[in-house]
Amino acid sequence: MTNDEKITTILRHIKKVEENCNFLSRKLIDTEPNFALDLIIRGRTHDLSKLSPYLFESLWKEHQNFEAALSFHRTRESHHPECHICIQDMPDIDIAEMVCDCLARAQEFGTDIRDWFFKDEYAPTKYDYKGDKQTIERIKKYVDLLLTPKF
Repeated sequence: MTNDEKITTILRHIKKVEENCNFLSRKLIDTEPNFALDLIIRGRTHDLSKLSPYLFESLWKEHQNFEAALSFHRTRESHHPECHICIQDMPDIDIAEMVCDCLARAQEFGTDIRDWFFKDEYAPTKYDYKGDKQTIERIKKYVDLLLTPKF
């Protein structure tokens, strides 16, 4: 992958997350104005660490340091559960940004975040919240605000 392709991929992802954060913030601005404004800031600064020389070079599947770079990124960005002791400890602002981030990935790859967050074999198992109704409801709140309900 060329550097131009890398920067294009990173910036496109950041823009999608920002758009998702802005959309979610508009849904929350009347009921949770401070939260909504914080989420707008999160969207504007999302994943800027990917522009550091180490991550810019290494955060690609074909790079020999990919796994280490991915772990480095996930343990330093608070919207990733890996940055916390457990997903249950994540503040709501991190949960909301995580949902906006996962929606951006789903938009990029044509997948459904409902499957990722709510099918036991995916995130509920990976992040150990299978059957944890409180965590599921915290995530569902933001998923439902972002997505049109299925029928």
